[in-house]
Amino acid sequence: VYSEDILPCLTFPNADLSSKILTAIEHNDVTMETCHMRTIDENMK
Repeated sequence: VYSEDILPCLTFPNADLSSKILTAIEHNDVTMETCHMRTIDENMK
């Protein structure tokens, strides 16, 4: 699951950034939240 589903989503051109994000996730140091919520009507435009 990790190599098939997680790694491909977190592999960026900036390898250092990818490494730091993956390490933070593995250490449970990352919190993610929505920064902009769209309504269904906005998505249909």
